[in-house]
Amino acid sequence: MEIFWEALVFCDLEDMDFVGPCFTWSNKRDCGLIQERLDRGVCDFNWKNLFPSSIVEHLDFWHFDHRVVHVKVLEECGVQGTGWRRFRLLFHFEACWANDPECKWLVCDNWEDGNGCVDMVGMSSRLGRCAQRLAVWNQTNRWAIR
Repeated sequence: MEIFWEALVFCDLEDMDFVGPCFTWSNKRDCGLIQERLDRGVCDFNWKNLFPSSIVEHLDFWHFDHRVVHVKVLEECGVQGTGWRRFRLLFHFEACWANDPECKWLVCDNWEDGNGCVDMVGMSSRLGRCAQRLAVWNQTNRWAIR
């Protein structure tokens, strides 16, 4: 374990907060029950800044001796004061897309709106339109891009 913790420090990784039961492993014995938190979500400073609302969930055992550890990458949309908040997935541009001619065409085609004037509202609209089309394009082409 000491080498594991040294690797985390060397890579500037830190343990992420979690929700759910504390222990992720159990020997599942009635007599001599042992439970430990063996499974973790870790991240670096950049991840925390990009995805501040990420959630690590400890789910059920589902017939195994380890709980499922689920990391949700989410962006908070607001609904304050309710105790629960609604979330939506973040869009992010993948650098490898820049090498694909179809991606370049898609961005150029969706960026042009014939208006010529680019104010903040227009910029936001263009970015939103491009992000939406790229997300759909990525879903149909993700295995071809590597």
